[in-house]
Amino acid sequence: MDWNTAFDRVAQMNRDRVQGYDDWRVPEIRDLESLTDMDHHSPALPENHPFTHVQAFYWSATTSQYDTGYAWVLYTKDGPVGVGYKPLTEFFLWPVRGPYTGMGADDEADR
Repeated sequence: MDWNTAFDRVAQMNRDRVQGYDDWRVPEIRDLESLTDMDHHSPALPENHPFTHVQAFYWSATTSQYDTGYAWVLYTKDGPVGVGYKPLTEFFLWPVRGPYTGMGADDEADR
């Protein structure tokens, strides 16, 4: 899905109160980075992690300060972060709950 669709999906999840909650959001890049374990590969997640159906690429809410047409993304195969062009549809959404912290990549802004 493209970047804007990720936000649309989260808005729908909140309207639908998925799993009884209405505080879902697109994760900040720091949220996604906190999940990784660089000692593991394909996916770069801790051993015995509870996640199923892990995809290769995930959008964050963090827009690049260098070009606002790009947002930070997590590449779960090896665990690095990079940027993805917002109109691309090859990325996935890993929704999280709770308020935005404003902890993007260094001084980068979240949506």
